[in-house]
Order: sequence, then structure tokens, then C-alpha cells
Amino acid sequence: MSKLDICWGVNTIEHFRKLNKPGCEGDYVRAITDFVYKDCTLNEGDNYQELIEDLISATQRPDQI
Repeated sequence: MSKLDICWGVNTIEHFRKLNKPGCEGDYVRAITDFVYKDCTLNEGDNYQELIEDLISATQRPDQI
């Protein structure tokens, strides 16, 4: 994955953190995927998979807020 210069909103990160629970990984990834495809706009050179991976990473880092 390439380094993206994305600043996810605090509310977005907190919302998806709450969905990331043991046994619910599929729902968590699906919710992030749906959000990225429906609510995010790609910048030149970005793709949806990179945004999905970046948001998953941001919601799993305790220092990200």
C-alpha cells in the first residue's frame, strides 16, 4: 500500500472503531468499504482499495485521533 495523505475525521475514526469488535470483522470491513465507495471522493492517483486500507489502518491505531 502506498502512503496516502488523508486526514480522516475524528467522528469517522471513532464510528468505525466501535464497529471493530471480535467476531464482527466482516461487518466492520464491509461497513468501511461501503462508506468509502459511497461517501469518499478519489483524488488523482488514488483508488478505492487504498482508501479502504488506510481507513482500516487509521481505526486500528490507538494514536490516531
